[in-house]
Amino acid sequence: MPPRKAERVKYHINIVCIVSMTSVFIDLSFPLVIIAIIIIVVVGLILSLSSFPLYSVKNYLIPSFVLHKDETNSLSPTSAFALSESPRLSQLIFHIQEFAVPGNNDSIPLYPLYDKNRNTIWLGDTAIDSSRILAFNLKSGKFMEHKLNGTSIVTVMAFDHNNTDIWYVDPLLKRLGHYDPSANTTKLYNIPTNGTISRIAIDLKNNVWLTSPNTNELLRFNTREKNFTVLNLPTTNAMPIGIAVDRSSGMIWVAEGIGKLASIDPIKNYKINEYPVLVGNNSSHNNNTHYTPTELFIRPSASNDIYISEHDNHTVSIFNIISKTFKTYPVFNPKALPFGMAMDMSGYLWVAEHTTNKIAVIDPKTGLSRELVIPKPNPYVQFLTSDSQGNIWFAEQLGNSLGVITSSPTKTP
Repeated sequence: MPPRKAERVKYHINIVCIVSMTSVFIDLSFPLVIIAIIIIVVVGLILSLSSFPLYSVKNYLIPSFVLHKDETNSLSPTSAFALSESPRLSQLIFHIQEFAVPGNNDSIPLYPLYDKNRNTIWLGDTAIDSSRILAFNLKSGKFMEHKLNGTSIVTVMAFDHNNTDIWYVDPLLKRLGHYDPSANTTKLYNIPTNGTISRIAIDLKNNVWLTSPNTNELLRFNTREKNFTVLNLPTTNAMPIGIAVDRSSGMIWVAEGIGKLASIDPIKNYKINEYPVLVGNNSSHNNNTHYTPTELFIRPSASNDIYISEHDNHTVSIFNIISKTFKTYPVFNPKALPFGMAMDMSGYLWVAEHTTNKIAVIDPKTGLSRELVIPKPNPYVQFLTSDSQGNIWFAEQLGNSLGVITSSPTKTP
């Protein structure tokens, strides 16, 4: 619970206690002077007690679910609660559960997408001509297949502005797909580029944005007029990869593999600014070598920070939108190539290490990090998402599975 909200709750409890005791004394017909004295004493005691920190008191206020593995490989919802005071990263116990995609072990799931309306995790299948999206129901713990007409594979996905329909990319057939899960209908639009589409994002006007690294292009699809506009980045061979939309301002941000972060301002006729991502002090290099910014993460709520996974620097940087400055976290694994990111309810940042069998978690406040070992030896995890309870979900592209990470605080004596 945020401190201000906690203070409001304590204040409310104090007032309720005072009013309750006053009504009791009045019912007992005590003299008014004695009542006044007792009230003053009670108020003083309550206010003095309320000044003590409640770090040792567990305020179970936010319901969530802990997912346990059973013999049927389904989800068993067990009530758990988030603490009002977020536990330290070192005080958390993490649990990993994997759910094998049904079939003949021939699926190649790549991109998990959380559906808050249906409480479902969607998975695109990158097996050639699989032509499907998989929906994993968090309540039943079961997969459901959704076949897509005119589609070979599904790589990246995003929800429309209403969080109801899914936009997806088929890079093999160079098609942008629009899938309505309720009606089970698919609409396809040919993407006007010779490049390979890498990422997707939806802006505040419900336009669909695509990145094409090898052609140095950004493509904007107007969902009302059903047409594409192509934007070229100012830097030659910028290699745009990751893309994200700042929900508070509407700005579009792009990670350029050449070593820059770009902003596109829809209010100023899509003006593009670029910011070089320089090597941090933690690097063994002492020059201004650029690393490969790959993915971006922006909190859904108002925030001035953009998280950037630096693929070849083996870590994550933060770009502050106000000061236009970068801060680089210490390397958490020199063998890791950081990729997709997600954030849990405690504000910890999770990072996919797609060339290892690990996932890293960073405390943005301190820069401290931990790594979790995925049970399968070569899962090849590239993208993450989080559900409404803050659980972290990941797709095992070479593991034919969907995984989830839950956490619980260690018991203090």
